[in-house]
Amino acid sequence: MTSWGEKFKKYYIILCSLIICFLFLFLLKIITEKSPEKESKTCDNTIQTNKYSEEYLQQVLKQALDLYDVEYTLYPLSNGSQEWYVRVPSDLPIPSVHLTLKRNFEAVGAQIYSGNSEPTSGRISLAVRYSDSCFFKIYILHKNEKGWGEGLIALIIDDFGYRFNSTIKDFFNISADLSYSVIPGTRYCSKIIEEIKKHNCELMLHLPMEPINNHFQREEMIILSTMDEYQINSLIQEVFNSVPGAVGMNNHMGSKITENRDMMKIILRRMKQKGLFFVDSRTSVNSVALDVAQELNIPSAKRDVFIDNENKRDAIKDKLWELTQIAEKRGVAIGIGHCSQLTLDVLQTEVPKIQQRGFKFVKVSKVVH
Repeated sequence: MTSWGEKFKKYYIILCSLIICFLFLFLLKIITEKSPEKESKTCDNTIQTNKYSEEYLQQVLKQALDLYDVEYTLYPLSNGSQEWYVRVPSDLPIPSVHLTLKRNFEAVGAQIYSGNSEPTSGRISLAVRYSDSCFFKIYILHKNEKGWGEGLIALIIDDFGYRFNSTIKDFFNISADLSYSVIPGTRYCSKIIEEIKKHNCELMLHLPMEPINNHFQREEMIILSTMDEYQINSLIQEVFNSVPGAVGMNNHMGSKITENRDMMKIILRRMKQKGLFFVDSRTSVNSVALDVAQELNIPSAKRDVFIDNENKRDAIKDKLWELTQIAEKRGVAIGIGHCSQLTLDVLQTEVPKIQQRGFKFVKVSKVVH
């Protein structure tokens, strides 16, 4: 028989084992419940840190590039991301710059997670990442190599004639070849034409035409759908007298007229007699104006982008950079903007960036055909 003492010892061991198991499970439960909080705090801290990580990485990049005689610029993209465009001297091997950047980024915990190179030019594109949430791209190429964003941009600024102030004058000081379109018969038409010619800028005629919407501002000189051929020709002669020296024409409004083939033939024949080129502002998707101009063998083109239909800084900037995407794909892009203070502000800041990117602003007369 088992003595009472042996039984007590046996039960005591079992009881202790159960208590230890219970304590172990209890501690495990506590750890499991606290882990998400800890993880959440860690994630929050990472996000907090990453608010400054991109700026920090850019400083690391600048320090690395300052070791060499290089030119570099930061370019904002329309999707909110950023790219670095780096030009190095022709006698400096691009892989050397690549290795320096790699070492500097790895020293701060960042990494170059993808890279592509072109065998013919040696050009390299790199994608830099930090903490899975901060990244940007770097393009490295030689100074004598053409920019990867090569292309021509022709930009028309419309609606000159209503005002003559410092904003209007500042448009002619933008360091790019733009074309300026003046509405005939407006109060300051003559003064603005003088200013355009003084700055050797390209003068265009912004010809008012009737739109489909009947609620429109009646200009002094406007082509109406009720006019016959004689009335149209007489008005166009007045228009020529009002804007002497214009080398091209684009329509102001005109959704109703540009859909009318017969009326556009009358208008464009007079433009051809005067030697003007034509740009269809495309105020109507059903416009036949460009087709008529090409049938008449008039140098012509159509607008690709209205840059300031939405009167917001970021929207104008995005549309302006959209022109670079079109120019990059097709070689040429034509945009139209208006002579407002906001459009001027955006052009003053973004045009130099676009030029540094490798794109060239040209007068519209250079791209019509």
